Amino acid sequence: MDAIGHVDADCFYASAERVRFPHLQGVPVGVLGNHGACVIAKSYEMKAAGVKTGDPVWEALPRCPNGV
Repeated sequence: MDAIGHVDADCFYASAERVRFPHLQGVPVGVLGNHGACVIAKSYEMKAAGVKTGDPVWEALPRCPNGV
């Protein structure tokens, strides 16, 4: 019997930041890469606001102004 697993890496990295910084619970969280220039992972709240993986930070902030 084969098994297939699905890992939502976007949410995993955002959740890891929430464990490190508990004050981020309930806040849209984005993890930046490329020297802070683009979103490489995001929470479900940020995803619902329309932010996509790979978005430059200057495009993500207007879509989700209350994101961290």
